[in-house]
Amino acid sequence: MQRLSALDAAILDSETATQPLSVLGVLIPEPPGHEPLGFRRVHERISERHVLVPQLHRRLQRLPLGYPGWVDQGHAEIDHHLHHAVLDGPDEEERQFGALVGNIAGQVLPRDRPLWEAWYVDGLTGGREAVVAKIHHCAVDGVAGIGAVAAFFDLEPDPPPMPVPPQAAEPSPNLGALARAALTGARQWTTDIGLGATQVARASRTLLRSLSDGATLPFSGPRLSINGALTSRREAAFTTVSLDDIKRVRRPLGVTVNDVVLAICAGALRDFLAPRDGVPDRSLVAAMPAAEQSLGDDGSGNNFSAMFCALPVDLPAPLERVLAVQRSATTAKAQHQELGEGLVGNLAGLVPPGLLWAGMRLASLGRVADHLPPLANVVISNVRGPEFPLFVAGAKLGHLYPLGPLFEGVGLNITVTSYRDEVAFGFPASPDLVDDVAELASMVPTAPFSNSTVASTASSTSRPGMNVRRKPATASISPAR
Repeated sequence: MQRLSALDAAILDSETATQPLSVLGVLIPEPPGHEPLGFRRVHERISERHVLVPQLHRRLQRLPLGYPGWVDQGHAEIDHHLHHAVLDGPDEEERQFGALVGNIAGQVLPRDRPLWEAWYVDGLTGGREAVVAKIHHCAVDGVAGIGAVAAFFDLEPDPPPMPVPPQAAEPSPNLGALARAALTGARQWTTDIGLGATQVARASRTLLRSLSDGATLPFSGPRLSINGALTSRREAAFTTVSLDDIKRVRRPLGVTVNDVVLAICAGALRDFLAPRDGVPDRSLVAAMPAAEQSLGDDGSGNNFSAMFCALPVDLPAPLERVLAVQRSATTAKAQHQELGEGLVGNLAGLVPPGLLWAGMRLASLGRVADHLPPLANVVISNVRGPEFPLFVAGAKLGHLYPLGPLFEGVGLNITVTSYRDEVAFGFPASPDLVDDVAELASMVPTAPFSNSTVASTASSTSRPGMNVRRKPATASISPAR
């Protein structure tokens, strides 16, 4: 039995009915030129290869003391995890699909089986189909999630058969094994307390210095309509931007792809908030998960920290937003390096097992997030994906959209990944806080760099133009305007 880390256990205990904590991938094969996958072929592929991903055949084992553990079943009962959904018809298809994906994201996974599920979706126009893959965040972070999905794909349309080694089930622990694991977990928690307390002291000194360095701090953003207590309802929307266009913006400015992505998000949020809250008079705070180096031997679990970056929605010129994001991101990275790795995990180790579970439920029932400043206005996660095409049962993967979870007080997560020549944006949102997430998604490709301000600003700074164009919508689930 492999015990969960303090961070993985904290993620598990933080889940409530209004805060389901799973990560999703929406996979859209290219439609023309291939036989539709169909439910049967998806079932066969998952049945064949799920044993290659340890997180897909492990179930939770609660312990009387300490953190829970994973027990390896050797395989999963696929019929318990794979489901079939059909859209009603072409009318409002994008919104129907977003509502379906949101409903999948808003459900808590059953704890009596491995913590994942997949949905095959057909009924999309043009013979298109989709697969929605979902796994609990306590089992993988964003980077490991991309790796887990990749195990089901090939690098060519007709690859040779992949050997899949047999997996032996781990025997269920007896009473003595459970007692030993519980005692080991209790001793580990006392060690975690010491590590966490030491890092908290160091982090406090670093944060105090950050006040004079201009760093963006948590709880410093304005309260907006997108911030508040969550309900169980979810919706989702999707869009893409050309990776080449982002790179054409990046190169002359000497900024990173992530800087441009954050500036795109700032521009879209500015336009979205203008008729609702009005354009804020200061930057928003974006919480950005940052992957750290070491994971479990099999790539499972979580090892991330969080950086806080300013989203300059108050700046009208797109170029100014890019440069402002670069300055804030540079400061955030320096602060992150000074804080050191393992901070979030060590902080999680300070909380006695079970106490967080009770606290999160009380906070949800009392809608505490409605009365406190938001930790951040939005969560933005950007994970680099494969630069080469992937195939499944002969079909080429056309698009890969990621979706991260929502957290109390933050009704919007913008999850981004690259695949081949595009950057895909997934927008999971609480419709009780974000009234039209499809409209927000539709603003992404054009809002940041397409207005006349760009030309004049770029010209005055002797820099090339910055048009980011929307990719053609063929074989894409893109939100209606």
